[in-house]
Order: sequence, then C-alpha cells, then structure tokens
Amino acid sequence: MEFSPRKAESWLMAILAIACALLAYQKCSTSEADIHDSAYRIQEAYYKFWNTDSEKLAHVTDLKDLINVLRNAGYDIPKASRWVILAPNTGLTNGTAVFLALPKQNRYAMAIPPSIRLISPTNHEDYALGETIRLAARVTDSQCQVIKVDVKVNGEKAGTLPCVDNEVSGFWKPDSVGTKTVTLTAYNEFGLTATVTANNISVHENHPPTVTIPLITDGMTLGVGSAYKLDVSAVDPDQADAITDVNLVIDGKLISTLTQPPYSFQLGPLDAGIYMVQATAHDQHGSRGDTYIYKVYVK
Repeated sequence: MEFSPRKAESWLMAILAIACALLAYQKCSTSEADIHDSAYRIQEAYYKFWNTDSEKLAHVTDLKDLINVLRNAGYDIPKASRWVILAPNTGLTNGTAVFLALPKQNRYAMAIPPSIRLISPTNHEDYALGETIRLAARVTDSQCQVIKVDVKVNGEKAGTLPCVDNEVSGFWKPDSVGTKTVTLTAYNEFGLTATVTANNISVHENHPPTVTIPLITDGMTLGVGSAYKLDVSAVDPDQADAITDVNLVIDGKLISTLTQPPYSFQLGPLDAGIYMVQATAHDQHGSRGDTYIYKVYVK
C-alpha cells in the first residue's frame, strides 16, 4: 500500500476526532452525583489517611499526587475525581484539606460541616471545685455521620463524648479553681468540624454553710406537751453561693425543711424523753453544713 503524507494526515485527524468524542462522552456521562460522591470519598479517605499515615503526605504537592497515594493505600477513588478541586486556603500536608465538587453549572458544592448547639454549660455559670458539671449538646449533619465530639478546657483536651441520635452527653469535674473556657468540637466522617464554646465558667473552692441554733443549749430541759420556737441561722461563707434549704433534724430524722428565711421551726410538743436536736443546711452546689447535735430533755 502506498504511503502518502495526505493519507497519514487523514488518519491522524480521524484518530483525534475519535479521542475528542470519547472525552466528551466521558464528561457528559459523568453525573453531578458521581462528582459529589467522588469529592466525599476523597474527603473521607484523606481524613482517615491523615489520622493513620500523615507522614506519607509530607511530599504530596497536588490533588493528583494525593489520589495516587490514596489509591496505592487501597482506597477506592472513582474516576470522577478529575472534576474535584482543593478548596482555597486549605492544605494537603497539614490536615486541613477540604475537597470541592465542580459541577457542570460551574458552581461549587462541598461536603458540608456538621453543626453543634451547646446546651450545658453556658456562659458565666458558677461551679464549685469538685462539682460534677453536665456537658450536653445537640449536633446535626445533613450528609453524613458525626463520629466524635472532643472536649477541651482552656485549650487542653479533657476527653471525648459519645454522640447518640444527634445527642451529646457527658460530665466534667474541674480539678482546679479559676475561669474556664469549655469547647466542644464535633467531627464528621469526612473530618469536617463544628465548634461551640462556653466562656467565663467560674470554678471556686466551695465552703459549707455555717449553721447555728442561737437559743438552744446542750442538756436543756423542756416541758412535756409544750411547743418552742426554734430560730436557725444559716450563712454561706462564699458570697457567690446561696442557701437552698435549712432542715430541722430530731433523732436523725428529718422533721421540717425551709427554703426561704427566716428559718424558724417549731420544736414540740414532745412526749417525755431525751431528744437529739440538730439543724442542717445546703448551698446551691450541694455542700452541707451542720450544727452541733444538742441533747434536749423533755420532762
């Protein structure tokens, strides 16, 4: 067969036309759902790989390099990844990468971070040292699952809370006094995060209330069948704390409770006998103060 430049040019043009048609078909046959799925799968694989083999990403320079590293590590990255780009101001080598899908309408779509709403504690709350503080939040994620919620106190990690049906619940017991900032950070399966903070949480050393019964003495005698007014004084040495209840206790049994001053109780009428009389009080943190246990004779 005779070879000629004109025939060679014709064959080359035909091959180029077929190649262009194949590329156009591949792009048209890739749906936006495929592109979004690819972005999500790259995000998920990147997050998992960063937490296990981050050192292998030290020399990754672009998204193409990353995809090759992930595929070599056994992650299934679909071909639609060619229409996925790295979000601005995020980095492949520092764990901050966020991947965007580029649909045909030339607008970005991305794996959306979760949201988190703090229920407890709230700003400016006051707690006693050693008091158990409830941590509670509600998280939502429209596209995937929240896998953990980290807790930090003044920037230091204090634990991880479980998330069940979008509800986050746990407890924290402060081990030092001072002003605290409590931060909860929710992570979804793609490594995207949402953070909420409670500021100016005050933790102070708590002292129990001081409780006295001024008009009673140990060994005093009362008359059978008579009733006596018993005034009780309850003062909390911590100015920020409040008395929540004052109680009259006789022979170890609770007789009466008052939640507002004046704390005036009625002692009697009593049958003849010997009685052990005491008053107790609690502050808002549950700390309890007691009086001396007085022995009272009724004759």
